[in-house]
Amino acid sequence: MKLDIANIYPTTVRYGVVESLTQQDFLKIQDAVENRLRNTEQMEEIHSDPGYTDEGLFTILEAPFSNIKDLFEKTALEMHEELYPNMKGKFSTYDIMCRGLIYGQTTHELVRCNAPWHYTGVLIAKSPEKLKHPEGAITFLDPRPYSGEVDRFQIDSHKGLLIIFPSWQRYIVNAIKSTNDTVVMLNMHVMFTHETNYKNKVQYVGPGYVAEGVDVLNLSDPEEGEVDIGRF
Repeated sequence: MKLDIANIYPTTVRYGVVESLTQQDFLKIQDAVENRLRNTEQMEEIHSDPGYTDEGLFTILEAPFSNIKDLFEKTALEMHEELYPNMKGKFSTYDIMCRGLIYGQTTHELVRCNAPWHYTGVLIAKSPEKLKHPEGAITFLDPRPYSGEVDRFQIDSHKGLLIIFPSWQRYIVNAIKSTNDTVVMLNMHVMFTHETNYKNKVQYVGPGYVAEGVDVLNLSDPEEGEVDIGRF
C-alpha cells in the first residue's frame, strides 16, 4: 500500500486508503469497539464525550488486522529514521498499542495530542456517507507556536482511511452536524527506543537553556555524528 505524503512545516503526514480490508472486516472493528464500550457502559455517553476502549485491541483483532499493525509500525519507523538518518537501523519498538474510539455528534472539534508517544495512526472503520465538507474531516493544526493556526491541512473522513503522523501534532475531528451517526476509528500509537554508544556521551541541558519548559538532549559522537533531541 502506497501512502501519500503531506508536509505541514515541520511535520510530515502520511495517508491513504487501505484496500485490503473488506466490509466484513470493518464491521468486525465496529463490533469490537462498540462491545468494549458497552462493557464499560460508555455507549450511552458518546454524544457528550468520546468513547474510548482499553488499549488492547491488537490482541483481539486478528489477520488481516496484523497487516495494518505492521504497516503502521513500519511506516512510523521510516518517518522516525528520516528525522535521524545517522541512526538508521538502530531504533526498535519500545511499546505499541491500539484503542478504539467513537465520536458522537457533539464530541468533535476537541484539540487532540497523543504525546509522549512518538507516532500515531488513525484508521477510520466507519464514517457517515455524503458529509458536507468539512464535516468529519481530520484537521491538522499549524504546530508552530503563535502561528494563529494560519496553516491547516485537512483530510476528508471516509471508511478505510489510514493516517500516520507524529504524536505531538495537534489535530481536530471536525464536527458532524448533519446526522446523528457516529465515527468509529482505531487509534494506534508506537514509541521507539535505541541502543547506541551515545549512552555514555549524553549532555543533559535542563529547562531554561533554550526556553522555559524545554528539555534538550545533545548526543554527539565523533564516529556516529551528532543528534539533538528536543522534548517539549
